[in-house]
Amino acid sequence: MKKLIPFLLSVVMLMALNSCDFLGLSSDKEKKETKKEVKKEDAQKAQPKKVEKEKPKPIEKQPTEKEHQQMAQDKYFLIMESFKVPENAVAYNKKLKEEGFESQIIKRDNGFHCVSYKSFLDKRKAIQALKQDRQDTARSDVWIVKKEGA
Repeated sequence: MKKLIPFLLSVVMLMALNSCDFLGLSSDKEKKETKKEVKKEDAQKAQPKKVEKEKPKPIEKQPTEKEHQQMAQDKYFLIMESFKVPENAVAYNKKLKEEGFESQIIKRDNGFHCVSYKSFLDKRKAIQALKQDRQDTARSDVWIVKKEGA
């Protein structure tokens, strides 16, 4: 029994020293695992921040009566958003008008209500404006809708 106690004490001491890295002699495997944990924490902290998309520039002047008539004849529309719920489309349309856009709601056969911010009679001009807006304002989610029967 007297020999067993010193033996157990020495085993406990060795285990304590090994787990605490008292002499700096920890294994390479443990160091690599520690580095991986630190890298994971750094990667989580360095997550990219969300960048808000710039909005297209609003129209500076109010449309004339002739321009209103022209808009009624337009058949190509640049769409900013599309909604299934009509009330959401109306609210967004109101917001765009307050910002100075010539906004309209185009109801589609699929039940969606598209909210436009620009309209054109000529398809080429609509495509040109679409490309320009995507480039200048970084709005890759803008698209063209053709209004049937216009």
